[in-house]
Amino acid sequence: MKTLCISIIFAFFICSCKKEYKCVCINPGGNNTVFTSKSNRNDAAKLCAEYYQDNFGTVPLNETFCEIK
Repeated sequence: MKTLCISIIFAFFICSCKKEYKCVCINPGGNNTVFTSKSNRNDAAKLCAEYYQDNFGTVPLNETFCEIK
């Protein structure tokens, strides 16, 4: 019985690590949800940073920034 309880708790924590995160880019014109990613927070933040670099990283005097929500 004790092993079953520990297994259930362990499975719950493994399943709850992955959530749906949104990459939102914000500029003076407003907010724009670029994509959603069902992963852990670090992977979603990395994808959002890559999106920013690919699309806005080379724009001079850029007022846009992207973050995970």
